[in-house]
Amino acid sequence: MILLAATVAALLVVIVVFAVLNPTARRVALRNVLRRRVDAVPVVLGCAFGTAIIVSSLLVGDTLDASLRDRATERLGPIDVVVSSYDIEIAGAARDFLVMDPPKVADGVLAAVAADATLVAAGEDGDKSVGKVIPSARLIEVYFDWAKEFDKGPSTTGLSGSTPGSGKVALGQDTADALGVGKGDSVEVYAYGQSLELDVVRILPRTGIAGYATEFESQSLNAFVELGTIDDLMSRGGNSGDARDPERLLFVSAKGGVFGGAERTPELIEQLGDRLDELPGNDVDPVKQDLLTGAAEDGAEFRELFLSLGTFAILAGIALLVNILVMLSEDRRRELGILRSMGMSRWGISGSFILEGAIYALVASALGVLLGVGVARLIVLLAADVFASARPGGVDLRLGVESSSLLIGFLAGFVVSVVVVAVASVWVGRMTVVEAIRGTSQRSESRRECPWVRVTAMIAAGIFLISSASSIATGYDLGSLVSPTLALVCLAFVIGASKKRWLVSGVAVASMLWVILAFPLLGLDVDDTILFVFQGLVLALAAIVLIGHHQARLGAALQRLVGGAGPVLRLALSYPLDRRFRTGATLLAYSLIVFTLVFSLILSGTFSNQSEELAADEGGGYDVLVSTSSADPVSSKELAAVNGVEDAATLNWTVADFRVSGSDKFQDWALSGFDDEFLKGGAPALEEFDRDEYPDESAVWEAVSKNPELAIADVAFLESGGGPPEDNVSVGDSIEVKAPAEDGKSRREVVAISAAGAAFSGVMVSKESLAKIVDDPVGNRHYLTISDGANTGAVAGRLQEEFLVNGLEARSFEEVVDDALVRQAQFFDLIEGYLALGLLVGISGLGIVMIRAVRERRRQIGVLRALGLPPSSVRATFLIESAVVAVEGTLVGAVLALITGYQLIVVSSAFGDANTSLYIPWFQLLVLLAAVLFVSVATTLPSATRAAAIPPAIALRTVEEGGA
Repeated sequence: MILLAATVAALLVVIVVFAVLNPTARRVALRNVLRRRVDAVPVVLGCAFGTAIIVSSLLVGDTLDASLRDRATERLGPIDVVVSSYDIEIAGAARDFLVMDPPKVADGVLAAVAADATLVAAGEDGDKSVGKVIPSARLIEVYFDWAKEFDKGPSTTGLSGSTPGSGKVALGQDTADALGVGKGDSVEVYAYGQSLELDVVRILPRTGIAGYATEFESQSLNAFVELGTIDDLMSRGGNSGDARDPERLLFVSAKGGVFGGAERTPELIEQLGDRLDELPGNDVDPVKQDLLTGAAEDGAEFRELFLSLGTFAILAGIALLVNILVMLSEDRRRELGILRSMGMSRWGISGSFILEGAIYALVASALGVLLGVGVARLIVLLAADVFASARPGGVDLRLGVESSSLLIGFLAGFVVSVVVVAVASVWVGRMTVVEAIRGTSQRSESRRECPWVRVTAMIAAGIFLISSASSIATGYDLGSLVSPTLALVCLAFVIGASKKRWLVSGVAVASMLWVILAFPLLGLDVDDTILFVFQGLVLALAAIVLIGHHQARLGAALQRLVGGAGPVLRLALSYPLDRRFRTGATLLAYSLIVFTLVFSLILSGTFSNQSEELAADEGGGYDVLVSTSSADPVSSKELAAVNGVEDAATLNWTVADFRVSGSDKFQDWALSGFDDEFLKGGAPALEEFDRDEYPDESAVWEAVSKNPELAIADVAFLESGGGPPEDNVSVGDSIEVKAPAEDGKSRREVVAISAAGAAFSGVMVSKESLAKIVDDPVGNRHYLTISDGANTGAVAGRLQEEFLVNGLEARSFEEVVDDALVRQAQFFDLIEGYLALGLLVGISGLGIVMIRAVRERRRQIGVLRALGLPPSSVRATFLIESAVVAVEGTLVGAVLALITGYQLIVVSSAFGDANTSLYIPWFQLLVLLAAVLFVSVATTLPSATRAAAIPPAIALRTVEEGGA
C-alpha cells in the first residue's frame, strides 16, 4: 500500500505542478468540468466502476477473514490451546501437571470430558420415536464454577449459573434449536448402549466454551451434563465394546484476551511442551492460532480469486472509459482545432484532458468506494448459502470492511483511471490543426512510421524471445505463456504488420493458438487465475483484431445473406467500419465478460452432468455411506442383517493432524483405515497414480493395504472454505500425521489421489497403519452394498430408524455427490453473478456509444431525413448497428470459451487421469446469449428513438456536427 500511496502522491504532484505552470490548460480543464456536466457523468461512472470492482474484491477477502475470526469468539472464546487424550491416566497426569505448575503465559486451565451421543426430543404426543433427532451431538462435562475462574465470568465462556445436577442438562443454543426444545422440556440421551432422560434447565449462547466446536462442525451441538455422567453411562455396559473412550480435554487460555492470547500461542505451546514431553499420548492443538491463520489465508485466497476474475470486469470498464474519452475528444475536435491554431501545443491539449480526467478520477474513486461496498454487501447476501454449506465446517458470512481495503481500492482506482486518461489524452493530442478543424480521422495514411518504433520493437522482441526460452526451460508458467505472445507482437512491428493485413491476421491467429496449446504442451498450471486472465485477454484481443481487419468482408457477407435490407443495413454497418477503434473497445468489453461467463457455465454444466460417474467414483462398488456415533458404533454384521443390505465393509474413521512436506503447520483432516474386506466390495476410483509402478488401480489399493507406510489422499485433501480445488498434495509427496498415540508423529507416502472427496473419508491407509497413529481406532464408518431390486433411499431410512440410538446416518453416494455438486454449482453461480457486473459495463458502454453517436451524427441524420428516409428506418439503423456489435462481441466470447473449455476438460490433464467428457448446457447458454442481446438492443432503443424523432430542419441547422 505504501508503494501505491507513493504512486498516487507522485501523480498528484505532477498534475498540480503542470496545472500551476500551464494556466491556459488549467482554465480549459476547469471550464469543461464546470460547463459540461453531461459529458462528465459517463466518464465518472466509467472510472467508478473499476474502483468498485477492486474495492468489492478486497472486501470479499475481508468478509471471509472477519467471518472466520468470529468463530474465535463463538467457538473458542478464551480457549487458545486444547490438550486432548483418550487415556484417562495420561489425561489426569497432564491435568495435574498444568494445574500445579501452569505455564507463565497461561491465564487459566480448565478440564473437561466430551463424548459423542445421540439426542432425541419427544414429539407432540410424547412419543420420542417421532421427535427431532441429533445423531452426532456432544456431551460435555465441565465444572461451571471453574469455568468462571478460567475467564472471570460468562461473557466469553458462555457458561452461566451452576453445573447441571443429576437428571439435568444445559443445552447450547444450536442444540436447542435443532431439537426444538426450551427450558423445562426433556430430552433423551443415548451413548455407550445406554439411555438417559434429562430435563433442560438452561439454554446457553453460542459463545466460547458453550459454543465449543471443532473445525469440521457447522454447528455447536453441545449438551452440558453433571460431572461423572459419561463414566456412569460407560460403566453400565451394553455397548458393543468397540466404542471410543471419552475425550479428555484441557482448555488452556493465554494471557491477552480472546485475540491477544492467540499471539502468545507459540510461547504457550513451548511451555506446554516442557511440561508434557514426558506424557506421550497428549495432542496439543493450537486451535485459535490455526483458526485465525486459516482465516487470514482463506481471506487472501478469495480476495485474489475475486480480484483476478474481476480483472475482466475492470478491463471492460477501462475499454468503456477509453471509448468515452475518445468520443469526447472527437465531440470537441473543432474546439481543440481552434486551441491548436491559437498556439496551444499538443502537450497542452493532452495536459488539459489529463487535468480534467484527474478531477473526474478523484470524484469517481470516492464514488467507486461506495459502490464497491454495495457490491460486496450484495455478494455476501448471494454467497451466504454457499459458505454456510461449504465443507469443512461451513461459515456464517458477515460483511467485513477494513479501512485499509477502502484506501487501497481508492488509490488503485485513482491510479488506473489517471493512467487510462493520460494514455487516451496523449492519443488525442496527436491531432493536427487541419485534422481537428476538418474533422478528419487521426489515422492518416500519409504518416510514416517513426524509426525508433521499429528499433524499440526489435529490441523488445529479442528480450521476449530470450525470456521465452528461459521461462520454458525453468518451468516458469507465467513467463512461458506471456513472453512468446509478446515476442510475436513485437516481431510483427519489426516486419511492419500495420501495412500488411495478412501478417496482422497471422500474428492474431498464432497468439490465440499459443495461449490455448501452451497449457497441454508445457503442462502449465490450469488452476492459476493469473494465467487464465492473460489467456482470456489475449484470445479476446486477437479475435477483435481479426474482426477489425475483416469487418468489411463480414459486412459484405451479411448484406448478401439478408439480401433485401437495402440502405438501412449499409448505413448500420458503415459507422462500426469507420470507427474501428471505438467498435473494438466495445467488442472487447463484451467478449471478455461473455468469455468468462460461458466458460464458468461450461465448467458448472460439465461437473453437474457427471453426477452418475462421480457417484460411482466416490462409492466404488458400494451404494450407501453410513456413519455412527463413536460412543456406540454398529458392527458390519448388524448392518448386513438389515433387510435390503447385501454386504457391509467397515472403516476406522477419525480426524488427525496432517502436514505436507514444505508446510510449517499441521491441519485437521479425515483419516480412514481399511482392510481387504473393503477392497472386495470395490474401492473408490483413483484420479492419479504412478502407472509405471502400478499396472492398475487395484494394484495401488493392494499395495496400500499391505504396506503401512503408504497412503491414498482424497482429491479434496486439506481444502478450506468453498471454491475451486486447491491441489495441496501430489503423488509421491510425503505427509506427516499427528494424533494422540504412543508414537506421536508418523510419515506416510502418498501413492495416489482418489477421486473420492465428497464423502469426507479423507486419507485412506490400512487399518494396521491407522493403529500406529491412533490408539484403539473405532469402526464408525461403513460402506454398504444394497441388494438388487431394493430401494436405496428406503434402505437408508430403515437403517436410520433401526439404529437411531447409535446415531446412525445413512446416505446414498448419489445423494452425497449431489449435495457436493449443489454447493459447487452455487459457487459457480456466485462467480457468474459477480462477472455479470462486468457485462453491465459492456452493455452500458454500448448504450453510451449510441447516445454519443446520435449527437455526433445529427447532421447526417438530417440529410438522410431530408432525402426521404423515414423515421422507422433511422431507428432501425441504430438498432441494427448495436445488435451487430453485440452479436459479434457475444459470439467471440462464447466461441472462445467453448474452445478453451474443450482444451481444459478434454485435452489437458487438469482433471487427472479421469476421462471427463465436455458437456455444454445449450439451453442455459442460449438463454444467456439471448438475454445479453435483448438487453443490449433494449439499451440502445431510447437513443434510436430519439434519433428518429429529430426533425430534418433542426438537425441541418446544427452549427457543429455533434454540437448540442
